[in-house]
Amino acid sequence: MTYACPYCGTALGNHGEDNGDALVCPSCDRVYTDRGGFYDFLGDDAPQNRGVVSLFDAVSRIYETPLWYPLGMRLATGGRSSAGELVERVANRVADEDADTVVDIATGTGLFARRLARDATVYGVDASAEMLRRCVRNARREGVRLELARADAGALPYADDTFDVAACTGALHLLPDPSEALNEAGRVVRPDGALVVTTVVDEGFFGSRTARRTARLYGMRVFSEEEVDALLGSAGFERIETERESSLVTLVARRR
Repeated sequence: MTYACPYCGTALGNHGEDNGDALVCPSCDRVYTDRGGFYDFLGDDAPQNRGVVSLFDAVSRIYETPLWYPLGMRLATGGRSSAGELVERVANRVADEDADTVVDIATGTGLFARRLARDATVYGVDASAEMLRRCVRNARREGVRLELARADAGALPYADDTFDVAACTGALHLLPDPSEALNEAGRVVRPDGALVVTTVVDEGFFGSRTARRTARLYGMRVFSEEEVDALLGSAGFERIETERESSLVTLVARRR
């Protein structure tokens, strides 16, 4: 698969002379450098959610330890599911789509992407360079191949109608503009392709006003289910399946 310039949409098939493994846009002359396992489509362009990106840069080393993501999943699901169980649930749902290609939006350390890569070619995107460096190491340690890019979820470096499935697991509520991210998912997923999302809603643990206010202090949104449906509809998706565990909702949507 060929990457596309996130600024002008031109295919990046050319590496260009004297640029090593960099991707060069033949239309706008932007150069996207290989950072040792992932292409950097952001460079010095700071994402809108710089504070959140800096936080995840800082926690990349402990992200998959019991101190971070596993703890968050236990809280969000009211103790009903572990991070590993959620990974398997998402992987099984993606497998149901018989997908050959998957884009994992906000892939982080590759917790989900590494599992999905057993059955499909997976392209992982994240704005945090440190999370991606950890992802590269994790994938190499496990012998898994991932195609990784540092890019904004609202400007994915892929052509239209590229993927069978888009996944966004545990991240939609952290993105600066969820509607932009879902619109991009709708653009790069083929017609009748699927979107698999896990996010938090205002039930269970996040059902109280205090919990929602605390979440906002950390740059985290807590959606209502009506808001989620409105976002999906605006991006050209229709929800077809839903599974709730306390505050955590796992949903599958179909691109119309």
